[in-house]
Amino acid sequence: MVYCQNHDQIGNRARGERLSALVNFEAQKLAAGMTLLSPFTPLLFMGQEYGELAPFQYFTSHGDKDLVEAVRRGRREEFNAFGWKGELPDPQDENTFLNSRLQHRLRDTDPHRTLRLFYQELIRFRRENQLGADAELEITESEKPPVLIISRRAMGGRLLMIFNFDEGDAQFPSMARNGHWTTELSSADSRWLGPNDRFPQAIGPSDTLTLAGKSFLVLSQDGTG
Repeated sequence: MVYCQNHDQIGNRARGERLSALVNFEAQKLAAGMTLLSPFTPLLFMGQEYGELAPFQYFTSHGDKDLVEAVRRGRREEFNAFGWKGELPDPQDENTFLNSRLQHRLRDTDPHRTLRLFYQELIRFRRENQLGADAELEITESEKPPVLIISRRAMGGRLLMIFNFDEGDAQFPSMARNGHWTTELSSADSRWLGPNDRFPQAIGPSDTLTLAGKSFLVLSQDGTG
């Protein structure tokens, strides 16, 4: 199982912020790629696929007054130990629950609509290339710039996935050293409200790759390449 957020991580934060409240749009797409292009079973937290903005706060509906107060006290003590400053949402307050409801209408407006389409594209690509199947992975990591490169077999050939975790552009000699590769996905593409126009469709051995900050690229090569 692989995920970039779940109900425990979010609900047990002091204010229940989702990933969409903590990182920008490009980083949300990067997290989506890391999750859905993984060989493991992906888990998506409700509303993640369109960047839900409402928090998921810890709420209760206990009838025992002593239990209610014990929960309140326990939460305060827990976050005091973390050095948290400020008021916590009251778990028993109905507004804490109401503030945590999904805002489904967001799915029809950008950037949420485009993010949902991006998730659909990633799911399609994952299914068609059987990325959940066992495969031998070749993984290369770099700290400067912080880049992760994964090479693996897929349906009919090989895939090269390059993830740039840096805030700025990452430029390096083409990783497509053996023959020519085809661009399958580019999270920075303007189609996905990214900062770049369409990435070149074909990448050759002599080409230099430039990845925008917080973005990823997927290249494919058929079995004859």
